[in-house]
Amino acid sequence: MKKIVLTSLAGALLLTACGNKTATTEKQVSCKSITVFNATEYMKESLVEKFEKDTGIDVVYETFDSNEAMYTKFSAGVTKYDVIIPSDYMIQNLIKKDALQKLDKAQLSNAKGFFKAVSAPSFDEKLEYSMPYMWGTVGLIYNKNKVSQADLESQGWGILKNPKYKERIFVYDSERDGFMPALKNLGYSLNTTNIDEINKATAWLLEMNAATKPVYVTDQIQDSMVSGEKDIAIGYSGDANLIISQNNEMAYFTPKEGTNIWIDAMVVPKDAPCASGAHKFINFFLDPKVMEENAEYIGYSPSIEESAQALAKGVFSNIPTYIPTTRETDEVFVHNEEIKKVLSDAWLKIKVK
Repeated sequence: MKKIVLTSLAGALLLTACGNKTATTEKQVSCKSITVFNATEYMKESLVEKFEKDTGIDVVYETFDSNEAMYTKFSAGVTKYDVIIPSDYMIQNLIKKDALQKLDKAQLSNAKGFFKAVSAPSFDEKLEYSMPYMWGTVGLIYNKNKVSQADLESQGWGILKNPKYKERIFVYDSERDGFMPALKNLGYSLNTTNIDEINKATAWLLEMNAATKPVYVTDQIQDSMVSGEKDIAIGYSGDANLIISQNNEMAYFTPKEGTNIWIDAMVVPKDAPCASGAHKFINFFLDPKVMEENAEYIGYSPSIEESAQALAKGVFSNIPTYIPTTRETDEVFVHNEEIKKVLSDAWLKIKVK
């Protein structure tokens, strides 16, 4: 998810009026409110209000600034959430910890028409626990007037080490997204557990530091690339959509070595106070027209193909990369707590060099 303009945790703390019931036993129960946990600026507020009006269910809406912050607050158990919208690797972690309930497909009539890339994700192949929301890739956002297309095609992720672009590069400050270009350029899986490969990727990133002196950033990528502050940035396809829509000198490129396909999805915690209301909320946001309007607002590519195609032919018609392209070399991140710690420790050392 990475991958959005995120801010600090916010939102009122309010428990729903329903008791703890599963989706099966609660089908006929009418809930008065649900609590939703999502990343900031990742849903159109007026659509939440429309859901409230259509269903009579009030929505208590809270936000988080990262999957990790979400998990910490969710695990504390102070607030019981009905719907959470995390990223792929975090959903895998939640499934592994038995923290999610299986969805009742009978209550999700709009759960269809998904892009093939998100219809059977590795973390939930049968979509038993999650419903795809937005998706995309990680790539290179670049200035068409200052970055050679030939360099991009021939060097791929290696362009981040090209001295021609010294002090002209933004690197996304995340160990997952930061290590991915190095691992892919070296021909390794972004989910490698081989310490020798991770060490070689660390050396690659240190060479990048020396060769191009990149600046490590997070949310400011959008505004900074719109203003042309740098020529290249590692970024999410959704950020690229927003940047290109405001600065037509910018473009988006995914190297042939492969990249990360990310998927954010809607899930229902096992202890959700109002599972029936949660299913209604998920089904509402899976409606193709609602999905289209929501995706237009946030600028990301929706999981439902009909919605994405309408936007690609409409408001985003000037952005040829609006609908992500994928390759066989692309991968979805796999959660591995041990390797995450290894990468995190190495990342801290890389950033200070």
